[in-house]
Amino acid sequence: MKITSRLERLAADALSESLDVRNMDLLVRSIDQYYDLYASTGFPANVPIPKITAAKQIVSDIKNGNKFLQLVEQLVEYHYVGHMGRTYQIAYLREIVKELRDQGLIYDTENKIFVEDPAVRRTRNWGTLRDGDEHLFTFLRIDIVANTELVKRHSADAVRATYDDLRAIVVQAVERRNGRIWSWEGDGGLAAFFFGKKHLMATLGAMEIAHELFFYNLTRCRLDGALEVRVAVHSGQCQYAESIDDLQKSDTIRKLVEIESQHTLPNTVSISHATHVMLDALIASRFAQIPGESRAMHYRYELCWEQ
Repeated sequence: MKITSRLERLAADALSESLDVRNMDLLVRSIDQYYDLYASTGFPANVPIPKITAAKQIVSDIKNGNKFLQLVEQLVEYHYVGHMGRTYQIAYLREIVKELRDQGLIYDTENKIFVEDPAVRRTRNWGTLRDGDEHLFTFLRIDIVANTELVKRHSADAVRATYDDLRAIVVQAVERRNGRIWSWEGDGGLAAFFFGKKHLMATLGAMEIAHELFFYNLTRCRLDGALEVRVAVHSGQCQYAESIDDLQKSDTIRKLVEIESQHTLPNTVSISHATHVMLDALIASRFAQIPGESRAMHYRYELCWEQ
């Protein structure tokens, strides 16, 4: 994002008019525990720093450290929730939030961070996640069944067009629910959900993929048989990383791969117990516990004809 001179000035004025230097220092240390305001300003430790000087220095340093959004998030927290039992009326907060909104960023109250407005743009990290940030995500993994055999039996053009169709189905199901495709290979991919009712959104996305693929196979499939996939959903903590290789080290994603490869039948959706318990009763009731599993429970959804 672009930190305009107006936005920088508003942030400095908000700090200087709303907090004393001690509380400014506490706030910035919640972002960077090693920050030294006196060292940064050059003031001797026994000389009081003027509030406006401290505020401008903090904003400049935070901006240069690419942590400006974290500063504003802390201001929102101080204003609406408070700090150490006291709330603060943060001046110019409305104007700062409006400036960010004009740049396509909105405040997510559940996770208490600014994220990109999906109506404006859609990037892999929602415009806010940084390498090493650990959060609770819900992941969706899809994999094509018997990919190698399909490639051998059909022309390259037919396979490519079919897989492009599948990707379009997945992208629509994921992105319409503010999820993001984190990786995509020829035979499947990984999607992540982070905001709002992420467990529900990922599960509904998986169910939509199953439904759309059913109709695709009936009406448009180019192959000599149905295109079959396995879809799995799991929720858990994960450190965000730009590198997909680093993401694959996550225990949560490794568990997701296990659910998809070992517990999911072709053309079904499997979800973990961690996801199932977070669903509302109506959606949860559409999933049946997979037979034979008593400890590490997983649940299955599949389309079938009524008897």
